[in-house]
Amino acid sequence: GEAIPPSDDSPLDLRKLCSLPVTIASRALIIRTPGATAIRTDEFLFVRAASADGGTDGNVALYAKPRDVWNLNDVSSQYMELVQEFGLRLN
Repeated sequence: GEAIPPSDDSPLDLRKLCSLPVTIASRALIIRTPGATAIRTDEFLFVRAASADGGTDGNVALYAKPRDVWNLNDVSSQYMELVQEFGLRLN
């Protein structure tokens, strides 16, 4: 088989992940829309809204997954280091 590159933000053929053990298949997905940018992991959804001028200084929120199905409870104040890490990954 072919070696799978380390977990970074580069694109990856998801068919390769299907053949991996579940413990290795964990990956952060980056989601970009006109109004926001997000990172989804097994445990969290980090969302940064676009600022009024289209920059990257919009409001941020962090939701605990899978517990918070509807993204109602922002837990960013409880996980400040994680919020900073996700914010840097989106820059």
